[in-house]
Amino acid sequence: MTVAGFGESQYWKGNDRFNRHDYRGAIEAYSKAILKDPTNFAALLHRATSHELLEEYEEALTDYDRAIALVSSFGVAFHYRGHVHSKLGKPDLAVADYDSALIWAHTVAVDPHGIMMKVDRASAYYDRGTHIATSAGSRRP
Repeated sequence: MTVAGFGESQYWKGNDRFNRHDYRGAIEAYSKAILKDPTNFAALLHRATSHELLEEYEEALTDYDRAIALVSSFGVAFHYRGHVHSKLGKPDLAVADYDSALIWAHTVAVDPHGIMMKVDRASAYYDRGTHIATSAGSRRP
């Protein structure tokens, strides 16, 4: 098996473990895939999500940041990082992430109009004590 083949097989092993809700096992497999290919965007994104589901928010942020540095035009990465910022009590950063996510909403097959991103952004505005109608009502991402 080639190095690339090993990394790819670890990525798929991570997905299998993730789908079985074995997030610790998924992190282990994704980490091996990333070790073989540090530019593996999908493995970084999925490892970040695994950390988030285990409430390991700092680790999740690190991986979301790395994934976004690799591919800054994928709305889901910003959307998920916004979730983590919200959970860490950083609504201003969450709003910024949701705004970025909405710019790239068309890249998200399951939410091409950004409906869930808009709902999460409204929640972040609420968390920071700002009414969305007065703060962002006139802006269109």
